[in-house]
Amino acid sequence: MNLWIRDLDDETIRELEEQAAENNRSLEEELKAILDETAERSARTRVNGARKAR
Repeated sequence: MNLWIRDLDDETIRELEEQAAENNRSLEEELKAILDETAERSARTRVNGARKAR
């Protein structure tokens, strides 16, 4: 799947590029990692919330 993110602030792009460089990744790899980590965290939160609701 391809995603397009439009009108991203130049400063945000610079920060993401710096973060990618610090992690020895391309900008694309960095963005994928951020999205994967966010999705995993969200899934864990939902699972934990469901367990507490029991």
